[in-house]
Amino acid sequence: DKWSGAPTHAADDVLSDALDTEGVAAAALLGGSAEPLRRSLAVALAAGLEEPAGRAYANLHALHADRWEFSAAERWYRDGLGYCLEHDIDTFTTCLRGARTRTLERTGRWDAAVELGESVLRVTGSSPINRINPLVAVGLVRARRGDGDAARLLDEALAAAVGSGEP
Repeated sequence: DKWSGAPTHAADDVLSDALDTEGVAAAALLGGSAEPLRRSLAVALAAGLEEPAGRAYANLHALHADRWEFSAAERWYRDGLGYCLEHDIDTFTTCLRGARTRTLERTGRWDAAVELGESVLRVTGSSPINRINPLVAVGLVRARRGDGDAARLLDEALAAAVGSGEP
């Protein structure tokens, strides 16, 4: 049968997805390691699975950024963005760039956060979830600077988060 030999493309896709989901859940609920996400990425890259690889890169970047491990987050951002751009994976390109805005905001690179955030927000057809990070980053910078529309941006981020179930 097909499960007794070398993994098939479909099996690799399922394995990569399962490892990615395990990694995200374990990190969010238990503070788990990034190892399942790294394994997910390795499986996806070895099998030539572009979307799962993009997802793994985005989740590796987010995991490290959320833990304020900015050096590691930078590596996954740089490698992931290059991969996603090379393979025209727009969803995860937008996801990576949006999450990057929070890293820039958190590390005091406010001008860069606003510039990148505004460019991400101009992308048409972007999902509400992919708008949350740049809305928060740009909104926080503008609030700190006393700029006028900070509340509007933060309200939009809140509405998108509540509507999607995102924390």
